[in-house]
Amino acid sequence: MTNTSTEINTSNWAYCQYKNGDLNAFVSLGGKPDAAGQALLVYYVTTSDKEQQELYQAEHGDLQSALKDLHKRYGHWKLVDMRLAHKEGGCGTCSAH
Repeated sequence: MTNTSTEINTSNWAYCQYKNGDLNAFVSLGGKPDAAGQALLVYYVTTSDKEQQELYQAEHGDLQSALKDLHKRYGHWKLVDMRLAHKEGGCGTCSAH
């Protein structure tokens, strides 16, 4: 699996993120109740550190808005395809596996 994209988009947002040193920036899917108590899907632009502690999070009502915010804030960071991350020393290289 080779990622030929140069930015996070509607096709790869679920498995790609931007990385800068120990920081990661990505879009995730969440939910919250609307005024009537029904489930409402939301998208979060999140920045986390190497311990996966959230440092920043912004909520968006649609994916396009979240991607626009992500690119504005972090588009200059390195694009990482997390499907390939284990080949770069990620969890898959752990001796426990």
